[in-house]
Amino acid sequence: MLPASSSPLRFLASAVSAAVALAASLAQQTTHAAPSPVAAAGSPCVINSVASAAACLSSTNILIQGPFTVPGDTTLDLSKLAAGTTVTVSGTVTWAKSSTFTKDNFLFMLGGSGITFDGTGGTFDGNGQLYWDGQGANGGVPKPKMFRVTTTGGSTIKGITIKNTPIHCFSVGGSDTTFSGITVDNSAGDAGGGHNTDAFDVSATGITIQNCMVHNQDDCLAVNSGGGITFTGNTCIGGHGISIGSIASGKTVDGVTVSDCTIADSDNGVRIKTIFQATGGFVKNVKYSNIKLSNIAKNGIVIEQDYENGSPTGTPTGGIPISGVTLTNIAGTMSGGKEVYILCAACTGFSFSGISITGGAAGSCTGVSPVPQGCPGGAAAGGAGGAVGAGGAGSSSSSSAVATKTTATTSKTTKAVTTLPAKTTTTTSAAPAPAPTTTASAVKATTTSAAAATTTTAAAAVGGSVCHVWSVVTTDGRSGHCTTKNNQNQACAAFGTTPFSVAVQALDPTGATSKVKLVDTAGVKANGEQEAATGGPTVAMFANGSGATVSLVSNGPC
Repeated sequence: MLPASSSPLRFLASAVSAAVALAASLAQQTTHAAPSPVAAAGSPCVINSVASAAACLSSTNILIQGPFTVPGDTTLDLSKLAAGTTVTVSGTVTWAKSSTFTKDNFLFMLGGSGITFDGTGGTFDGNGQLYWDGQGANGGVPKPKMFRVTTTGGSTIKGITIKNTPIHCFSVGGSDTTFSGITVDNSAGDAGGGHNTDAFDVSATGITIQNCMVHNQDDCLAVNSGGGITFTGNTCIGGHGISIGSIASGKTVDGVTVSDCTIADSDNGVRIKTIFQATGGFVKNVKYSNIKLSNIAKNGIVIEQDYENGSPTGTPTGGIPISGVTLTNIAGTMSGGKEVYILCAACTGFSFSGISITGGAAGSCTGVSPVPQGCPGGAAAGGAGGAVGAGGAGSSSSSSAVATKTTATTSKTTKAVTTLPAKTTTTTSAAPAPAPTTTASAVKATTTSAAAATTTTAAAAVGGSVCHVWSVVTTDGRSGHCTTKNNQNQACAAFGTTPFSVAVQALDPTGATSKVKLVDTAGVKANGEQEAATGGPTVAMFANGSGATVSLVSNGPC
């Protein structure tokens, strides 16, 4: 009820006047107040510069929105996030060169419990080419590490592409974290002086790393301490292999499972190393299974207790005993070196089966009894273990490709790393299938004759989603490697002017199918397109023009 002295008209005028005054007051406050980084309930707090990061650290929904550049000698630090925070990355974040950061510093840090880090749409670029000098962390220009992880409590890190790390990529601490579908692309470091570019250095418990793709110049995985570690469905190109160690004094490793992985164009395949004269630790309960090796240069399997950085002593010490090592279905090819090398002072409980490695010297195994399969004097290969076949190692559901340079190099070939699904069909003709070699996007074409052998490298850019990976070998011994994408033609190797036919083999694990073409420089196709499958025989196609090129096209989507 209105007061007796008021009329409805006077009351309405008073109410309108009050509302106008309140609106004016709010407008003035809004004009002078700092804007909140969170625009509305449920929307992400956006980091689009280093300066904007601090305001987002208390948010549980963060978007790192590139492109932007982090200044030199600066860490983008998200190491103290609230429990349950989701971090999404979109676009590219680049780090400018640092002048004072060393191997004790990190360019990016992530920590917290129950963290979800989704980098599917993002790239971190460490500008490694500004640091690389061939010395890595051992000297030369000071170099920071890339990505420090201390997450716990069922955290997930997935999808991110990280390229050009100055030295180590992921330094993994914390616990109970899964890494999935990650690409580590240091392929530019092959010719650019990349060194110590480890992909995953792990000193943690309860860690799973799956369906990742790595091209680097050091260990794909290096477990330095911890346990409950699983490394599965990953592809490792160009580095030093999948490693336990090197294990230093006082460090222990208990429980590592490595399965269904491909290691190609690397110094080593399977590797366990303890440091010379280290004491007070141990390595036990380590399992490698279904590992495909391709073009390994030094050691297919190496277990050594004499390790010193870059220069093993040749004298093993037993202060870090190694026990309970199981190797099953380790198979593939080498370009030299030793197929199996074991140098132990305190090694027990080794069980090897299905060891089938070719192309290297027999190697040697000392300090372990009984002598395991694959060693000179060890049990014969075969039996229940068997060798890894077309359906063995390397299976995975990931289909991203490493971005590669298109300029040819003369040192190491630049590869695309991928683990791929596939489908099966059949072919005709009758030449033997080539042995699996490696995945590649800069194609290595080797020409051989009775008089001489020459090697040339022809780069073929591969972008987007890679569908299948193929080995192509001509009847006169020239070989190359190709990738195909969803329903797309992809030129893969130039083989010169000599007429030839080709054998095509999928490197996918489960029987991929593709169509193969030959095209000369005049654009004349020979015999049209023909089917080729995993392990398939020669496809009878002949190039009669100059500069003949093999092309592949996948049959349907990945």
